[in-house]
Amino acid sequence: MERKFKWIEINPNVCHGKPVFRSTRVLVADVLEMIASGMSIEEILEEYPQLNKEMILEAIALAAELLRRETCHTNSCLTKTYPEQFLSY
Repeated sequence: MERKFKWIEINPNVCHGKPVFRSTRVLVADVLEMIASGMSIEEILEEYPQLNKEMILEAIALAAELLRRETCHTNSCLTKTYPEQFLSY
């Protein structure tokens, strides 16, 4: 099965199975929160030099993909966790 997201992985033995950037322990959620708080990609790369611009853009793409797949009629869907199947096709 080919992976759609080449920079993001979920491994139950790394960071409690939360999505991280491949070969790092940098949580995708942390980077998305940085973007949401107004940090630029350049500022994030300064803080996490092990990342690259493509990785950060892929995090945004993952967030968009998850939102497209979710049908939400209440705020409860905003607290769900997503299985590894969302990271590959």
